[in-house]
Amino acid sequence: APLPSIRGVFVDGDNLNAVLPADAELDFSAYLPAAIAFYLQPGGEVLILEPKGGLDILAALELEVEGVQAVESNRLIIQAAQDVYQQPGVTVAAQSGRSYLACAQNEFDLIHMPLTDSYHPVASGAYALGEDYRYTVEAFSDMIAALKPDGLLVVTRWLQETPSEWLRTFTLSVTALEEAGLKPETQVVALRGYNTGTLLIKKCAFDGAEMAAIRRFAGERAFDLVFGPGLTSDEINRYNILPEPVYHQAFTAFVSSESRDEFYRNYPFDVRPPTDQQPFFGHFFKWSQLDEILSTLGVTWQPFGGAGFLVVIVIFLLALLLSGVLILLPAALQKKSTLTLKHNKVLPYFGSIGLAFMFVELPLIQRFILYLDQPAYAFAAVLFCILLFSGIGSRYGSRVMSLSRALLILVGTLLLYWLALPSLIQHTLGFPLGARLAITIGLLSPVGFLMGIPFPGGLDRTRRGLGDKDSAADQQLVSWMWAVNGASSVLASILASLLALSFGFGVTFLLGAGCYLLAWVAEKKLSGWETHTVDGVIGEI
Repeated sequence: APLPSIRGVFVDGDNLNAVLPADAELDFSAYLPAAIAFYLQPGGEVLILEPKGGLDILAALELEVEGVQAVESNRLIIQAAQDVYQQPGVTVAAQSGRSYLACAQNEFDLIHMPLTDSYHPVASGAYALGEDYRYTVEAFSDMIAALKPDGLLVVTRWLQETPSEWLRTFTLSVTALEEAGLKPETQVVALRGYNTGTLLIKKCAFDGAEMAAIRRFAGERAFDLVFGPGLTSDEINRYNILPEPVYHQAFTAFVSSESRDEFYRNYPFDVRPPTDQQPFFGHFFKWSQLDEILSTLGVTWQPFGGAGFLVVIVIFLLALLLSGVLILLPAALQKKSTLTLKHNKVLPYFGSIGLAFMFVELPLIQRFILYLDQPAYAFAAVLFCILLFSGIGSRYGSRVMSLSRALLILVGTLLLYWLALPSLIQHTLGFPLGARLAITIGLLSPVGFLMGIPFPGGLDRTRRGLGDKDSAADQQLVSWMWAVNGASSVLASILASLLALSFGFGVTFLLGAGCYLLAWVAEKKLSGWETHTVDGVIGEI
């Protein structure tokens, strides 16, 4: 049958989604891969997370559900597809799915996470650096917890030539079920179409009648069964035929593996389930891919593996080279003199605080994306608070406490945040956005104030230790300190991304606290330098 007239909506020039007229003919709804979930839960209460253009809202209504709760974080999309979102039986919440689930009072028969992202080859690494808090173990655990006792979660993702994107979704589902004390062997069913894969995740085991309905649905619509209780080898790879049933093999191998860590180590892609500490669903790079990537350079325009990660490494190496020239060359050109001795004292201090500032600021921005629903909100709120209160700390901090004490208090405060911030975010995630903004300001203001003290405090300490504050050499030293701090900050902004991808936000944040601790150690040398300055002559201990 002919498809209805369709408009499209893009988000930032990407992720094209269909916007159907409210009166469109929707007979095709029964042939969507997620339709089987609505047949298994007829007339139920449905939660649809991030429906974007609203195609899945209309499909759910066509399949005669009792009501649809649509949760869409982008208000502009709701406006663009308002005819869909204003349909009778549809309730809309303009917030992120995570914050909605944190405050949801009722349970649902069906939770649907539709496929609203455009297809991107895993090899491109296009979304390797993008946080996605919808696809983390914590998010899947929240969705499973929000289901009724026999409720169903349905998730659809793209297929890739080597199982990766859909396999990672599967490892996410299995991990979340196991952490809830459930059994994925009997509670997950996987269906494969031509270029998408759909997971059905049930809060209890699929019974015989449900499996019969799934088999019938798959046979009538040419979907391949990939994983599920009671499947036999002759049911696999029947319609969209692959040379080998690689998805079935990968899913079965993962579930039956004695050591999940060994499975992850041996698999060609990184398919570990993302967490809120490392919410990078699109990051599949492993160092074991490097040889194959190098062998394809100049042969294919899209090398195997997470090319996006390697691009960041190249940028970091270029920045490191340029920073090394700008920082070390001026010092190397100086004659062996007291100025060189001054360099040895100020470089560790100002380099450490430059690294530390960005190691703390960037993880905070990334963590608050989850808390404030939108990257734009998180960037604006965190950057505003850190810069405003660090400015206040720069101006008035030295009047309140000494530099040494400020650094120690800052290190202690950061360690406290490292321990308590994840739990605080989780417990207050369901608060209204205005309250979460207020909490954000309250949390970041003392940290920002303390982070503003080390640079001007160190600058003042160094200037007081100079023999002749007006000499050309000493003026060059002051300029050089600014350069060391600025170059370190640039390096840290790139390095923080690499560390977050590889080890998580918590490790990056902890390294920031460690750099401030190194600055406290280096500050003691500045203190000794100032103390032993007599008649403009610097005495070394």
